[in-house]
Amino acid sequence: MKDWFKKLFKKDEFLEEVRKHDGLYQKFFEKLIRVSDDKVWCKFILSPNYHSSDEALKTIELEENKMEATFREAENSGLNSIVLLIIYLQWATADIYEQKPKKPRWISIVLNRKPTDSFPDHNAIFHFLSTIGYIA
Repeated sequence: MKDWFKKLFKKDEFLEEVRKHDGLYQKFFEKLIRVSDDKVWCKFILSPNYHSSDEALKTIELEENKMEATFREAENSGLNSIVLLIIYLQWATADIYEQKPKKPRWISIVLNRKPTDSFPDHNAIFHFLSTIGYIA
């Protein structure tokens, strides 16, 4: 019974990681926005079967190359690059009319996400990336 109770109220490790370094995640999230194409990532996440196409693989590889230095710098600052990627992908898949006004406080939005928000939950993105083999 204790184990079941612990699992039910287990802390969300993703949100705990973001809370610990919220200012740094905001800083590197904004750096990613400047170097990457959110439309490419949105299509990769939201278009069925696109992620396995040759076009997608080539395009995503180019995007990864553009983002690599930012991820490396974030990791050197003590951040988790997968968490940073998921935060970025949440923004990339958010309603386009909400992106610009929410950008300066995106980390706060992620930490306080409501079920009615226009972007996927971090668990949904993690599950998708895991399912297609993008992350292990």
